[in-house]
Amino acid sequence: GTIYNSPPWITSPVAPICSVGIDEQNRSVDLSVFPNPVTQYFSVDNQIDGPAYLSVYDALGRLVLDKSQLSFGINTFTNKFNSGGIMNFVIYDGNGIIGSRKVLVQEY
Repeated sequence: GTIYNSPPWITSPVAPICSVGIDEQNRSVDLSVFPNPVTQYFSVDNQIDGPAYLSVYDALGRLVLDKSQLSFGINTFTNKFNSGGIMNFVIYDGNGIIGSRKVLVQEY
């Protein structure tokens, strides 16, 4: 029979997976957003000691809430989003992103 050699890309060593950006492992927080799904109001529990901000992006990556400053503890907002769906809630401190959570938002 015929012996086929493997293509070189199959036998070549694989480059290690590298992370880029900030070291999120040491800076991540568990972002709590409730209720989920969001209806008329939603709350964000901020346990960051220092300045913190919330941004919300829709499923297409469009910014729908721009860096609203958070107080320590529970922060309550009115749902003023123009549409519903899965939204990405992102919390920042002075150095960048430190947590995020996908939340279902119902049109209100």
